Amino acid sequence: MKVSAPLPPPPPPLVPPTEAPPDAVSSKSANAWPTWHGGMDQLLYALLLLTACLAGMFVARNSDIWREIAVGKLLVQGKYTPGSDPLSYTGAGRAWVNASILYEPFSYALYSFDPNGKFIVAVKAFAFASVFLVLFQLRRKESSLWPWCLFVGLGVLACVPQATLRPHVYGMLFLAAAVLMVYRGDWNSSNWRPPLLFAGLVALWGMFDQSAFLGPLLILLAAVGESIRKSPSDSDELTTPSASVLWRTLPLAVAGWLLNPSFLFALLKSPGDALGQLIPPELYFGYRSLVVGDEGLTNTLAISAFSADYAKKEELGANANGLAAAVLFVLS
Repeated sequence: MKVSAPLPPPPPPLVPPTEAPPDAVSSKSANAWPTWHGGMDQLLYALLLLTACLAGMFVARNSDIWREIAVGKLLVQGKYTPGSDPLSYTGAGRAWVNASILYEPFSYALYSFDPNGKFIVAVKAFAFASVFLVLFQLRRKESSLWPWCLFVGLGVLACVPQATLRPHVYGMLFLAAAVLMVYRGDWNSSNWRPPLLFAGLVALWGMFDQSAFLGPLLILLAAVGESIRKSPSDSDELTTPSASVLWRTLPLAVAGWLLNPSFLFALLKSPGDALGQLIPPELYFGYRSLVVGDEGLTNTLAISAFSADYAKKEELGANANGLAAAVLFVLS
């Protein structure tokens, strides 16, 4: 008798594809951004940066720009001696720390290119807008732009009075770059390149503006914060360096801050005068007369940034509350 081969097993039953519950589908659709949202975000972002640039493009009425251009001309011609004030008769022999030793020849070059002054004002306005362009880089990549545009826009309004043709505009740009480098840089405990790059940034900053002390201060505050924090948050996407790396960077940042040749020459001439000029005079409570206009110094420092009197002052923004409001608006 012939035995036939066994029949193959039947195929497995077809399993229908699983469908998401209706609630999950509706919830996902509700949380998704509209298709036009990305384009509007980019448009708002571009308009804000354009507004910042146009807001900083106004006529320079500060007479000290002529002094900076004159010193820059002496630097270019090789007639300037670091550590002394070449344009002062009363303080000719006194030690002078020129915190703008690179800004002045930079301003002289821009002015020489266009003696009408339009080009130097346009470059200043572009630098002012670049401050907020750099701050936008702190944003999480997947987050929407419009909340950042709102708060950075308030920061633009708060900082516009300080967007004069002075070196502190470039100081703001250096500060924004320093914050970006600390919180978005590729810091590695075994790599010396980020600390050295940060020290180089502070050194360049210290030859443009007197606010370069904020570079080492930023590292100090970040190091203290990282030392206090026990463990990083899982949701924290900011690449903050470790406390050990920050403490290692601090002396390099201080060295970069003090690397201004004008300070080094002034330090050899008169250490007391040189050290006293490292910090901007605006931070000293006695840097101005006890009477400012019709108001005392205390009232001037305490005036609110939202009061009508604040908006009428020529020194708009030159008080503690105004600077605090600007920082609050930008960091919010």
